[in-house]
Amino acid sequence: MTRRLIRALSTLGSRRGLYALALAAAAVGVAVVVVAVISQTSPPVPSRSAYGHLNASTAPTPAVRDRHTSPSPGASHVTTHHPTVPTHHAPATPGPTRQPLALTTASPPTRIDIPAVDVHSDVIGIGKTPGGGLAVPQPGPNLNKAAWYTGSVTPGQPGPSVIEGHIDSVYGPSVFYRLGALAIGDRISVTRADGRVAVFTVNAVRTYPTHDAFPTSIVYGGDLSQPTLRLITCANFDEAIRHYTGNEVVYAHLIALKR
Repeated sequence: MTRRLIRALSTLGSRRGLYALALAAAAVGVAVVVVAVISQTSPPVPSRSAYGHLNASTAPTPAVRDRHTSPSPGASHVTTHHPTVPTHHAPATPGPTRQPLALTTASPPTRIDIPAVDVHSDVIGIGKTPGGGLAVPQPGPNLNKAAWYTGSVTPGQPGPSVIEGHIDSVYGPSVFYRLGALAIGDRISVTRADGRVAVFTVNAVRTYPTHDAFPTSIVYGGDLSQPTLRLITCANFDEAIRHYTGNEVVYAHLIALKR
């Protein structure tokens, strides 16, 4: 696979109609690898109506947003970014006292379905890089699959469950290419290994234009009393440095459990 990827990049690098690929980074920090891929349209940008509430039980906070910039042909670049993933969840955001719908047992996710943006993917488990950043799916059979961060709770348990995915790959659009098209109220179903299906609804979509703007305490914390879901991919292609500099995050909360 490595040799085939290198040959593909050598061929593509000399052709017109190509643009840079940034491996979807979980802006908590990872190595972001940029390669040339077949020309395609830019990913959807979230609408202003998708701002929503970061936590379903709290008031909305000001959105930090920037539009995607359409990549130009012929780019190839490698860059790194290594902020660490928090070892423990951040303190809970104060909110109303309540007993939310939740699962008490852990079971890793095996599949994610988001009909509104035509996402139907197996889910793999993924951990941290040696430097403490969030790893990403590598070239191979899992490249275009969604990946659950194994340091977060499993979907349906109280707290945030984190699932990331690439925005594009060497083959074209990847699993979370259309994440920016999600709107408040869209449904996300996550099937667990125990057969339970956790159904979430989107309560906010945010674009963070730089990794420094990424709200680690909110993505990995927030309201720890209820089951929530965070979906993460790349955002904000920077024409000057030829790679994505930020991240798209979808915030969702549990609304149903199925067998």
